[in-house]
Amino acid sequence: MKVVRDTRKVQTAVFDDRDSDAGASLPVDPWSAERFRDLYEGRTFWCGHLLRGCGQQLSIKIYDDRVAHFAHRPGPRMTSSRACELHDRGIASADHLHIHNGLAGVVQQRSGMPRQRFDGIFNDYSCSELVIRDRHAIIQVQLEPMLSGTWTACDRRLREENERVSWLFGPRASHTAEHVAGLHGYALLVRCDQRQDRRVVQLGTLTADSRVGWSDLYECRITENGIITPEMEAWQASLPEKTQESWPVDFLTAVARPLEPVARPLGGLGIPAGTCGVPVEVIPRQGGDVLQARILVPDRLTFTVGEDHEIVGVSRVKRVDRSERPWDVFADGLRPLGTMSAVPIASAEVERQVNAEQKRARSAAHPAPKRSVPRQVITQGEIWKARDEMYGVLDMIKRAREAEDVAQVVELLHRARPVLKTLAGHDRWDRAQLERAERWVGEKRKHEARQQQEAAKAEESARVGAEYALIREVYRLEEWKVRQQLEQQKEEERRARAEELERARATRRAEEQAWRKEEDEIRRLKLRYAWPSPRAAVLPSQLRDFLQAVAARGETVTWVSVALSVNGAAWLTGDDWVSVLAAMDQDRNRPLLAALITMLDGRMDPGFADVLARHGRPRPDSPSELQIVWQDELKRLYTTYGV
Repeated sequence: MKVVRDTRKVQTAVFDDRDSDAGASLPVDPWSAERFRDLYEGRTFWCGHLLRGCGQQLSIKIYDDRVAHFAHRPGPRMTSSRACELHDRGIASADHLHIHNGLAGVVQQRSGMPRQRFDGIFNDYSCSELVIRDRHAIIQVQLEPMLSGTWTACDRRLREENERVSWLFGPRASHTAEHVAGLHGYALLVRCDQRQDRRVVQLGTLTADSRVGWSDLYECRITENGIITPEMEAWQASLPEKTQESWPVDFLTAVARPLEPVARPLGGLGIPAGTCGVPVEVIPRQGGDVLQARILVPDRLTFTVGEDHEIVGVSRVKRVDRSERPWDVFADGLRPLGTMSAVPIASAEVERQVNAEQKRARSAAHPAPKRSVPRQVITQGEIWKARDEMYGVLDMIKRAREAEDVAQVVELLHRARPVLKTLAGHDRWDRAQLERAERWVGEKRKHEARQQQEAAKAEESARVGAEYALIREVYRLEEWKVRQQLEQQKEEERRARAEELERARATRRAEEQAWRKEEDEIRRLKLRYAWPSPRAAVLPSQLRDFLQAVAARGETVTWVSVALSVNGAAWLTGDDWVSVLAAMDQDRNRPLLAALITMLDGRMDPGFADVLARHGRPRPDSPSELQIVWQDELKRLYTTYGV
């Protein structure tokens, strides 16, 4: 079943806490997502800070017709996922956390060191690089591309600060990986692969001919020589060592010209720990083309760039798949031509001896002026005293490092420099300890600088957020004011319409009252001055007898019964009936017989009100009062004519 991509949601989170470095990647299909939810039942998920998220808690949403995702929970500071700036985090957005956890776990199993906290640098909303430390070595994971010159400078700096450096390149740093493969014959890649409900870290080996082989992290090894993958072992096995007969030149007699002044630390498969290398030009003594190679020596030595040297103690030569310098020559050292010492220059003592001979040769060629002040002679006692002082300084440096006191370590390093001059020639171990302390200070300062940078970014983000909040508040107030003005304007219009309607109704009521008053006056005058027609002159006596008989029986009668019972009554009009009824009840002391005439349903006839007006009685103001007057007249009739 095809699932629909929803770009408003996120696929990644962290476990248990907003500051956690344990990444969680939710599968997109509903079946794998349900297994993921069951596997981590009871654990919470957060929009973590190491994902550059908002730090709020998340919930798992699983659908049948769209991608499963994490959704933000509504809270006091958030009403929906739109409050988070990260609306689209794909399933690969937490790969830097998976890579860190995988490598840190392997390093912890190998070295027994405590598990390392995530140490990475972020660029906008993505991680650009992260570091895994293994005692005196590091694993540098580069996730963003770098220029070749930038990578070279960074690699040189890292190798000066650490004994061994292993580079891993992510999918977005493929161009940098190709550059490194062209230099060293291979480069190591890293990526994460989705396996049902989890992300699996894989390491790849990129060769100079652009071939890539991938292996899971558990299939690889981290040794004292660096990271070893199965593909690297197969690749190295395909590069047989060259015997002396198959060497391109006779390295035992050839001349080497160093291209750099210092041999730099190296690492990799088949390279012993502590090995350093320097690029050289190899010139055959028998003549021929200049060969580009790399001399590998067991110590970090210094050379004179462009000066001819003899290669001392060549042990083996290997052809490597590298375009620039395809030959690695393992030797004990390099010795400048003309030096009489037969001891290789691989040791510090021999290096000092050679330097002294070179210095004497230069002094003979260019004699220095005589000193007016005699050279200071350092006695053995002063050396022992300096040694004791150096031990004390190193001990204080150790305690200051344990206390994380960077300022005191810097002060002690300044204090140790004059002592180190006194121990010149006997200071190799002390210099190594001081260099380690200087590296520690550099790392601490770098960490502090990173923290200050992050704090500045956080402060800037807070400031920008506050400005945006203020702008939103101003917009909200302006919108509220406009809404209030519109509501007030509508309310005024409604009141004006209501007042106008009320005035129209009052005018209509006044006109209706005037019309009603005029009609009542006309009706009253008509009733007062009306005279019965000649046809109605003979009926009052007959109608009176008929109605008295009805009252005696205690009944009422309708107009139809009257018209059928009284001769000539059917020919009377409405006005004639009123005249006949008024003439019938001439005695004003008796009740009105007209009250006995009702409608077909037994209710009062409306003409009863006109009869009351014809007799000059006051007309009731309401129908209910008229009803009461009619009922009183019936009671009086039944009492007066009843048997």
